Amino acid sequence: MTRDLINMLYHHALVECSQTLQVLRPVLHSLVKSLPTAASLALLCYLAAVRRSRFRGIKTLLDKYPDPTTPLRDIKVAHEVYSRTFLLDFPFIAGIGLEMTGLKTFAIPSISKVLVATKQDDYTYNLSLFVLEATRWIDRFEWRKLTDLEKNAILAIWTETGRAMGIEHIPGSVEEFEEWAETYESKKMVFAPSNALVAESNLAILGSVTPPVGSILRDFIESLMTPRLRAGLGYGAASRYKVWMYSSLLWLRGSFVKHLMLPRTVPLVRTALRAAKEGKAAEGQKTDSASGCPFSGRKRYITRFDLAPPPVYPQGYVIEELGPNRFLGKGPADVTTTPSVL
Repeated sequence: MTRDLINMLYHHALVECSQTLQVLRPVLHSLVKSLPTAASLALLCYLAAVRRSRFRGIKTLLDKYPDPTTPLRDIKVAHEVYSRTFLLDFPFIAGIGLEMTGLKTFAIPSISKVLVATKQDDYTYNLSLFVLEATRWIDRFEWRKLTDLEKNAILAIWTETGRAMGIEHIPGSVEEFEEWAETYESKKMVFAPSNALVAESNLAILGSVTPPVGSILRDFIESLMTPRLRAGLGYGAASRYKVWMYSSLLWLRGSFVKHLMLPRTVPLVRTALRAAKEGKAAEGQKTDSASGCPFSGRKRYITRFDLAPPPVYPQGYVIEELGPNRFLGKGPADVTTTPSVL
C-alpha cells in the first residue's frame, strides 16, 4: 500500500515537472538566445565606463590648470599633478623608469666609483634622469602619453629638489634637459670596471626573488636597456627577439589597462603615506645578523613556501633609521634638519 502510494506520488511529480518544463521551455529558450546579446551589451557598457572614467582624472587637472606652465610657477600645483601621475595613473611603468635611472648612473665611471669625488655635472645628470627617464618609459609603454602639464610638474619637482641640494646651472625646460643629458651621455657613458661592479651588485638583488622569477626580471631589465647603456655596463648586444617580446608585453599591458581596467582610486605607494602615533607605520624592527639589513619578522603566507622574499620593515620605520644596521642611530639630526632646507 505504501509502495503504491509512493509510486503514485512519484509519477505525479514527474508529470508535474514535465508540464512545468513545457511551460518554461519558451522562456528558457528565449533567455538562452538573448544571453549573448545581454553579455555583449554588458561588455560594451563596461568598456564605455572604462573609457569615460580612465581619462576623467587628467581631464579634471587640465580643466583646473589650462596653462601647462602653471606647475613651473607653483610648486603646490606641481606636487598635485606629480602625485596623480606617479601614484594613480602610471605607478607601474613609472617605477620601472625610476629603477632604470639608477642603472644609467652606474654606466658613468665618475659616478660609479662610489661617487667619491662627484662633480657638479654628475649631480645634474642624476637630476636629469629623474626628469626624463620615467617620462620616456610612460610615453613608450603606458596607456596614454604624458601631457605638457604633467611633464612640467615633473620638471618643477626635481628642479626644486636640485636647487635645495645646491646644484647649479639646472636646465630650464624638459627639452633643455634632454639636450644636456644627450651631450653628457655621449661623452661620459663609457665602460669602466666600476660600472659593471656596481650594476652587477644591484642586479644581483633580483636573485633574492625566487627563481625563475628573479632571472626573468633580470632578463627583462637587461633586454630593455639602451645600446649605449649596455655598452657602458659591459653587456653585449641584446637579443632582438627578447627586446620585441618584452616590449610587446608592456604594450599589451598598456592596452589592457586603457580599455579594460577602471582607473585606480587608491594610490600605489612603496612607503606609508601616514605614520602611526609612535612615528612609524607599526612598532618594532628586526635585523638580519648576517647582512645587518632589516628584514621581516612576520612572514606573509606566500613567503612560507619561498614564493616571494619577505617584506622589508614590516613593522614600520622612521626615515632617520633607514639603512644597514651599522648606520642605525647615526645621523638622525641631519635627516630631521633636511626637510627645513627643502
